[in-house]
This record gives sequence, C-alpha cells and structure tokens, in this order.
Amino acid sequence: MILLVHFLTNSQNLSVKLQQVILNCANRVLSRGRGMRVSFLQRGVRATGLDRNGAVAAEFALIVPLMATMLFGVLQFGFAIYTVNAMETAARTGARQIVFGTNSVAAESATRAALPGWVANEATVASVVDDDGLARMTVTVPGSSAAILGLVPMPENFTAHVAMPRVNDRSVD
Repeated sequence: MILLVHFLTNSQNLSVKLQQVILNCANRVLSRGRGMRVSFLQRGVRATGLDRNGAVAAEFALIVPLMATMLFGVLQFGFAIYTVNAMETAARTGARQIVFGTNSVAAESATRAALPGWVANEATVASVVDDDGLARMTVTVPGSSAAILGLVPMPENFTAHVAMPRVNDRSVD
C-alpha cells in the first residue's frame, strides 16, 4: 500500500487536490493501531514541485504590472482622442459664430466655453476671417493637459483647425 500511495502521489497526471486526498486516506489507514505517519510521502510531494503555495501570488505579481500598463495606456489614449474630438467641436462652434456675424472675440470666448474644463484654461484659441470668404478657427492644447498620467508619452500639442464659408459670401441659386 505504501508503494501504491507513493506512486499515486508522485504521478504528474493527478491534480494536487486529489493527491492530498490520497495522502489523507493513507494517513488514516496507516496510523490505525500502528501510530505511523506518512510524512515521507508528504515530503516526496513537496520535492516533486507539486506544492503550489505562493504560486498564485507570484503569478499575480508578474501579471498585474503588465495589465495595469495596458489599462492606463488605453485610458490615456482614449482621453486624448476625446480631447481632440472636443477641440474640433469647440472650433466648429467658434467658426459658426463668426460665420453668422459674431465678432471674433465673442466667437473665441464661445469656443473656450465649449472646451472641456480640464483644457479650457490652457487652450490657445485663434480666429481668422480670410478675404477668400472663410472663417477659420484654430484651437491648440498642450499634450500634457490632455494626459491623465504622465506615464504614456504624448505629442507636444494637439491642434484642431476648422474653416467654414461665411454666410454673406455664399451664393444663392
């Protein structure tokens, strides 16, 4: 019986839980009346590397930094893309103000008001009314303002350009 238990506990095909059940049964059978323990079998299980105490913690410690880096990278670039989209929308709002006759100072303040709060104070807003009949609005935001964390490198500046034809310069057919 001892050889059978030793063979079963050192088998690579059995799960750790099943091997521990076999060891517990062998301990009960062999210790009845004889006072004997199967400690040499338990040492054999540990020597074969089947004792996995701490393996989950080690795997967790290896995987978590990689997963956290990926998570923060996705969040960072998603935040940057959202900021660029909001800048383009704000530039369209300002250009639309100029197209319909609002002065450039009011259009620039409307553009700044349309920007998200985290970039509104650091944004550079410039408007130009060209002689070719276009109202142009440019919004520039530093890349560091669009970043949640400084872990992922970002461009120095994000810029949104919008050009719209002015209403009074449109031809009506």
